[in-house]
Amino acid sequence: MVRLDTVQGRLSYGQGAVDSVDDIARVFKKAPAYLCGASSEQLAVRGEADSASAAGEAAVANELTVTGDVQHVFAAPLDDLASDDDHPVVLGCSCGGNPADGRASVSAEVTGVTIRSLLERAQVSEGANTIVFTSRDGYETALPLSYVTQRHSLIVYAVNGEAVDNAMGGSNQLWLGSTSARYFVRDVASIELRTQETPPPAPGSAAARDQAKNVPNASVLEGRSA
Repeated sequence: MVRLDTVQGRLSYGQGAVDSVDDIARVFKKAPAYLCGASSEQLAVRGEADSASAAGEAAVANELTVTGDVQHVFAAPLDDLASDDDHPVVLGCSCGGNPADGRASVSAEVTGVTIRSLLERAQVSEGANTIVFTSRDGYETALPLSYVTQRHSLIVYAVNGEAVDNAMGGSNQLWLGSTSARYFVRDVASIELRTQETPPPAPGSAAARDQAKNVPNASVLEGRSA
């Protein structure tokens, strides 16, 4: 360890920096289908995906259905929805089990359809408090509706201007601002609004048993006693 009594220089940083598609793919494309930190209970309901038919299923996954406690149930190709609401934003993606070196944490400019625009089109019924995202293979993740609407929430189809498959795998992916990637469902096929007596716990809450947030990790790598 080198110690310097005086350090001179200029420190600068920018929050708009993004990682390359190659770097993102190196970290995340080989990750499990539901990304970092998904619990064994979550993965148990997934079932076995048939990789041989993945290409054919991608076309099915490209159609997004919004159902449940809404005034207007609809289904539309993601391409058509994107033409009405093409929303680019820089977001982070970080594993719930991000190691001390922060390697499993990236930033990217993602482009997708906002969840807010889908909800406005569907006209959510009064009292609905839960939103459920279902992947084409039946995997579900349920979140409080208020949690999703209070942050950047998108069904992403492009990462840094390239198809999401090049970076993360799949034909689309749910991205949520300030949220662990364990909730970033790939190949979302349907969104259902529900009215439940008790909505699911919010990510990062004690009730969710999940304190991981979508921020770079930091840890003590070396120490020295006096």
